[in-house]
Amino acid sequence: MKLSELQARQGNVEVQVEVVKKEEIRTFSKFGKEGRVCNAIVKDASGEMKLSLWNEQIDQVNA
Repeated sequence: MKLSELQARQGNVEVQVEVVKKEEIRTFSKFGKEGRVCNAIVKDASGEMKLSLWNEQIDQVNA
């Protein structure tokens, strides 16, 4: 699936993208638990978009 084909509330999909940039990691606390979030800019042949990475996903993605 291409980025240009994605739709809101589509559910789980698989895409192959290139990570252009990974932004600063932010930490937060929710219900007494610590978490991390980071935005990344990803692209494919059809375009680019922002992708939110949560907790362990942050360590699995390299720019």
